[in-house]
This record gives sequence, structure tokens and C-alpha cells, in this order.
Amino acid sequence: MPSKWLTDNGSKITLVVSGRNNIFLVESQGTTLLVDAGMGYMYDNLLLKIKKTGAEPSIIVLTHAHYDHVENTSRLKAHFNAKVLIHRAETEHLKAGVNPEDKPVKGKFTIEGENYPPVIPDIIVDELYNAGGGITIIHTPGHTPGSISILVDDEIAAVGDAMFNVYPGQAMVPYVMDRRVLIKSWKKLLDTNCRLFLPSHGRAITRQTVEKVYKKYT
Repeated sequence: MPSKWLTDNGSKITLVVSGRNNIFLVESQGTTLLVDAGMGYMYDNLLLKIKKTGAEPSIIVLTHAHYDHVENTSRLKAHFNAKVLIHRAETEHLKAGVNPEDKPVKGKFTIEGENYPPVIPDIIVDELYNAGGGITIIHTPGHTPGSISILVDDEIAAVGDAMFNVYPGQAMVPYVMDRRVLIKSWKKLLDTNCRLFLPSHGRAITRQTVEKVYKKYT
């Protein structure tokens, strides 16, 4: 997967860390934000990769409150003096340092017992939030009740766990609280002009692939 993407307006999305999780740095018209904070063991490498970009995030956007996306939030918030943004439905979990749920929904996937350092968020969003610099945050529930996606110039979207592409040509998430709601969130994303979707797990997904998978489930 490429490590950088540019929009027609010149906004840049950088894949700063990949592997267990994809973590993105978004630079758009003077606004810089980090999409998710990753797991504890990733901290040193993540910090190094962010510094190599020459940019410092002013906002840490948490796509949802599962530990693998938020475990480094407290440390990164302090290091960069950044604000933390999360959806209202995930807020109490983040404050308590617990996952939104603790039971597997499908197959072997479970996050039971995985807690993390609690964080008090600075920005709480609902359905829609303008983060500035051509960055819009929308509510895309299904994986969890408060999952959000980040639209950059209405061209490229970082979608957290709203999509999953470890196996090429796929988009369905193996761990989902409400599949029906998730599919509605796909429709919401397809109603944008975004041509590329960047998941937190796996490779980038084209609009054509999402359209194909959406039709399969509707």
C-alpha cells in the first residue's frame, strides 16, 4: 500500500505506521491531525515516524474507543499538547479506559479484558463536525455505536473499522456490533465524492470495490 496520498487541493494523508493497525497523519490547509493512536507497543515507532514528517498533530481523532486504536492517546496528547476528539457515544468508555463492549460478536474476534489509560476528550462530536482545512468528520456507526470517519477534501476518507481490507477486494468488518447499521454507514460514505477509503486494518479500498460489496449486502 502506498504511504502517501494527495487530494486535488493539495491535502496530504501519510500512513505513518502500518501492520497491526494503520495510523494516518492528515495535513490539510494548516490543519494537522492524527487518525487514531494505536497500541502501547507502537508508541516509540509512531512518535519517530510522526517526527520524520516534520508535522505535529494539533488534534488526535479517535475513530472509536477500542484499545488497539486508543492505547497511546494519553501519552501522545501530552507529548504534542494535542486535543483529543471522539464521538459522544464513545466518550464514557474513553474516560473510563474500557472498550465499548467486551464480548466477541462473530467468530474468534474478541477484545474482552483489554483496557487502557483513561483520557478526557477535548472535542466531542455527533453526526457531523468540520475540523477545518477541508477535513470533515462524520458518524459511521456499526462496528461500534460511535465510530467516525474522516473525509479529506471530500476525496479520500480514513474510515477506521467501518471497513476492513486485510484480504484484497473485501470491505466487511469481521467484528461488528450491528451489521445493518454498518451497511447504512457504507451508504453514507458512498454518498460522498470520496474515491478512496483508508481502513485501519488492511489496504486502501477503491470506491468501485465498496460499491460492489455494498450491493452484495443490500
